[in-house]
Amino acid sequence: MELKFRVYDKRIGQLITHGMKDKLVKKAFGFNTKEEVILQATNFTFLQFTGLHDKNGKEIYMGDLVKFFEFEHSYEVIINDFTQIPVIDSETGQMSLYDCHKLIEVIGSSFVKGEI
Repeated sequence: MELKFRVYDKRIGQLITHGMKDKLVKKAFGFNTKEEVILQATNFTFLQFTGLHDKNGKEIYMGDLVKFFEFEHSYEVIINDFTQIPVIDSETGQMSLYDCHKLIEVIGSSFVKGEI
């Protein structure tokens, strides 16, 4: 599995993706002291790539919102606390992402409104 991340910048409410790496580096690493490192780290949430793709070939990251077929509800991709594997969290329980990733479509992120 390729180790990749998307980063959510809490200060501006925006996802920073692969094409915006330079922007992230300037924002996150433009500091001079240890205190600034800690302060800066709290401004970002790192969302790891699951190593899986949806039915359209789109990469699935933690925090993504996904839909099954044409159903109305969307569900969030999270890590199961016990098994530590990516799952889809729904009101009826959790389903392993490994079992259903070819049946779902990424429609957005739980961190931002609209499509990613």
